[in-house]
Amino acid sequence: MRRRTQRFSGSRWSGLLMLMVMMALLVMGSVSTARTARADSSGSMHVVVPAPSADNKTVAGPLHTNVSVSASQVTAGATYSLGWAKPSDGCANGFQGFDSGGASVTADNSGTFTATVIWPGAASDTTTQYLICARDTANPTTNVITCDQQYQVLVAGRPHFAMAPVSKTKGTGYSAGGAVRIDGINFVPGNTSIDVFVTTSATFAAADFQPDLALKTQDGSPITSDAQGSFTAFVLLPLSPTGQLFLYVVSADGAPNGPTPFLPSLVVNHAILIGQAQPTPSAQPSPTAKVPVTQKTPKTTFPDHPRRIFAIALLGVLSLILFIVGGVLIASVALKPRTPPTMNSGERSMPDVVRTGREW
Repeated sequence: MRRRTQRFSGSRWSGLLMLMVMMALLVMGSVSTARTARADSSGSMHVVVPAPSADNKTVAGPLHTNVSVSASQVTAGATYSLGWAKPSDGCANGFQGFDSGGASVTADNSGTFTATVIWPGAASDTTTQYLICARDTANPTTNVITCDQQYQVLVAGRPHFAMAPVSKTKGTGYSAGGAVRIDGINFVPGNTSIDVFVTTSATFAAADFQPDLALKTQDGSPITSDAQGSFTAFVLLPLSPTGQLFLYVVSADGAPNGPTPFLPSLVVNHAILIGQAQPTPSAQPSPTAKVPVTQKTPKTTFPDHPRRIFAIALLGVLSLILFIVGGVLIASVALKPRTPPTMNSGERSMPDVVRTGREW
């Protein structure tokens, strides 16, 4: 009986021991699984530019939008590739890299990174809200981060603008200080504030977005797209520099001066050749009607002063000659002898009658 009791007790203890070992293994497995799950979902990422919606769930814009993200609590020193995916596929299974090969960024020692990607034409469905993804290139299936916001394509096209000089000039069509008309489309969402810059560079950096240096409009009003993303603006070109430059039309949502600079979400440019400023024509007085005056053509080609002197001398000589001729004539008349009067033969001289006394 004792043996049976001892055997039963030993088997009971051995069973308890086996149960404890199994429970320990299960706990260790669950802990390992929990750690793996935390590693798979570690870190967070959110969109900085464009500005998220009021509910912080989406960002929106056209194709070719600059989408800037910021991530934290990720694996320090790990390299992440950035991409997009349809919600039905998820970031782990439906990852599509940006720019075909995918953009990549390395997290710093504190486990953070920032990056800017261009929304691709391959993700152009306006009825889909796309996921924005980041995955560890060393662990692409286990260490995947899904952004807090999804991207909504508002129009399946890029932002675009056309420009033309307001007034034609000689040589180049654009002159320093002159006005330019700009017509833009697809600058969505509607009511987007817009700035215009002229730079010497073919690329636009985050530091180039300086609102104080934006070109002024002719009437001083701000530039804003309408509900469909279109706008027309008349801006004044700078006086310098001149030559081959680049005119940029950008959305006014860049962040150039913070700890991490971010590009505006919409950036479009065209090359522009700006010539020297055209002189401003001076105001001319309006002509008044005048009575035509007939002028006599001078007989001589002497200048004014010599001609006057010659005329005075000529008059003096003529006066002297006339004076001399007049004197000669007067002298000849005075010196000529007088001729006694003669009487005709038919006439008799009547002597004077001397009357004395009374006549009879």
